[in-house]
Amino acid sequence: MFRKASFRPSLLSALVCLLTWVAICIASPMGASTLTPRTEAALGIPYENAEANAYIQNLPHYNQLPMVHERIESPELIRLAQSQYGAVYLYHNPVHQNERFSSYIYRSGQRATRAPHDQVARLQSKLTAARTEGQQSGNAVRWLKHGRPFRRTDMSPFSWKEVWDGSQVLRAPSSQDSVDWLAIRNILQGQRRVVLADAASQKTIAFRLNALGQVESDAKDMVRALHRRSFTSSNDVPSRHILKTNSDGSKELFKRGIPFHAGPSAPQSQTLEFVLSYHQGFIIQHNLAPTSGGVAGLDRKWASTLHFREHPVLDVHTTSVGDLEQAVVDYDYVYVYGTKQGQSEPSIVQIFRSRAPIDPAPNSRLLRQVIEQSRRYEIDHGRLFRALIDGRPIQRIAGAPAEERVFFSGQGHPPLDLHAMRAALATSGSFRVENVNTGDTFHWTLNHRNLGSVVAELAHDVNLRHPFVKRTSQSDSSDIDHHFKLLDEADPASHQLVKRMDVERPRNLMKRAWEPQNVEYYSHSGFREPDPPLPAQTMVERSKHFANQLHYEGEPIFFPAEDPSTPAKAEQAIANHDGFWVVGNLVHDRTRTVALRIRRGGRSGADGDQKVLRHIMSANAFEMRYGRAGKFLKYGPGFPPRQSTSFRRYKVPSWDKVGRKAEEVPHTTPMSVIWEKLHQNNMLVVKEGTNRVGFALDQAGNVLHHAF
Repeated sequence: MFRKASFRPSLLSALVCLLTWVAICIASPMGASTLTPRTEAALGIPYENAEANAYIQNLPHYNQLPMVHERIESPELIRLAQSQYGAVYLYHNPVHQNERFSSYIYRSGQRATRAPHDQVARLQSKLTAARTEGQQSGNAVRWLKHGRPFRRTDMSPFSWKEVWDGSQVLRAPSSQDSVDWLAIRNILQGQRRVVLADAASQKTIAFRLNALGQVESDAKDMVRALHRRSFTSSNDVPSRHILKTNSDGSKELFKRGIPFHAGPSAPQSQTLEFVLSYHQGFIIQHNLAPTSGGVAGLDRKWASTLHFREHPVLDVHTTSVGDLEQAVVDYDYVYVYGTKQGQSEPSIVQIFRSRAPIDPAPNSRLLRQVIEQSRRYEIDHGRLFRALIDGRPIQRIAGAPAEERVFFSGQGHPPLDLHAMRAALATSGSFRVENVNTGDTFHWTLNHRNLGSVVAELAHDVNLRHPFVKRTSQSDSSDIDHHFKLLDEADPASHQLVKRMDVERPRNLMKRAWEPQNVEYYSHSGFREPDPPLPAQTMVERSKHFANQLHYEGEPIFFPAEDPSTPAKAEQAIANHDGFWVVGNLVHDRTRTVALRIRRGGRSGADGDQKVLRHIMSANAFEMRYGRAGKFLKYGPGFPPRQSTSFRRYKVPSWDKVGRKAEEVPHTTPMSVIWEKLHQNNMLVVKEGTNRVGFALDQAGNVLHHAF
């Protein structure tokens, strides 16, 4: 019909655009560019099932939101994605030559509005990148790299050798809506690595997460990658097992008998049952020779391995049989931990070169604490520092020069080298690491009371007040080898690096529990609400008052061991909020860091304590990149939504405008002043040395940041 009427495609496109513009104007008389979605999309029946969830998570994402093709995907799926994320990006690609790429933001309870102009090009670029990645590397890479983002890990990524050698090969599902993708995503998030055999591309692809949670991949030919590896149909991810997993993918995997830190169907040789089957000693290759090179050779081989009382502690599920044998040959005995079939709690056994294993190993309870705290230390400070603290004990070289070596880290400097740092400790007994980006200086020394263990202290501006974890190793303590100590960097007494944990009597412990620097003081009625209660502060007053306190879900977090003014602050916090959080070590168990929520009326509980501790870790990691002010602006009391006037809607300042026009303050400025300036002006630049970090508020009051 149109051809007979001699309508040209360009004229037809112009007519379509005109009609669309008229519809938009009718829907939004004030001139706002909005579009009302189809009725089915707005009123779709809930579509909650695992297949749909997997499909949505594999869609391209931008700004943490899925991007949905409104002309291809069903209204039910759009509704489900919107209910899960709060909003989605709707888009459609041009059909005719004169059409343009269109994109909208569709928020829950609202009409779809056009995406901001500056986002349109990035949205289209994201879709193009995902499509290109799929064409070149296969859908497995496309869906994991460009799908739902992973949480940042704040940990250095595994080397590719560690990924290939330490991961089990799983089959990559060919369908985007396969529930196995939910399992694979949980495994990748929890273990930070996974290897998939992709039949579609005939490649075996290794994936790992970097510190920012970004997915990196490395591919090999399938035949070459699977050579000498166990790979059968049993390697498929069990269907539906992911629906009740924890964030690290461990809980349900335990219940199904899948080994901790291994993928589904770990090789039989990497299980505790296999290790315990050798009753006369764990040596299979009897001609295995000790590691050559003496002490230097052992250092090269086992430097980064966790040690307990000078013997390695190995994860059976990620350690090859060859390395287990070599460790037994080199040390005579080692500790091995893992999860037995059908159990949910890790077990620890001691295996020997020429005698039966001991199950459970002596000091198993203590060893579990050591393993867990080593893992948490790695999360907080990275794999390198964890290896330096918990790795093979260092022997001081007698007569070596005592000149202290200085290492530099940060922009323009090569990565720190573990073996060079260990050599510096062996020769001079100490060294310093200076971060040129943040100005932090870490001072590392050998513990002379317990030769071979390493301790660290942070020397920094005295205005920096935050709990920094200092770790010690004490073999002379009868009931604990590792403990955390939260210290105040401004307190001269805190620079005592190693302090023996004295064994106190129960009466003394009870007495100390009632002292304000301990968390028990606040949870066992030592802390009392003022009578009459203090008046509640206004939003601005309380935000300025607690500007230098971390907050979780709107309530301040206190570290009573570091801040003697905590009782007074707690009284005001009770008046302003429903409660507050206290974080510290328990008097009777200094190895355990807890977060307790204290509510009005004296009620207390630890519900959500792990989330709070992870929140604090994230805040400290953010501080390492963006400074102290950035930490408290991002993780502090927060800001109210920005108000629009009757004549003009609030507009987020561009980074160009922030860099040119925002007020610039030094990082030593009191946090109450920094908070107030950002609240009043909506933008601010904080300068620390040569570093300039800009901050701006969006309409919801969220803090945005940018390093200039």
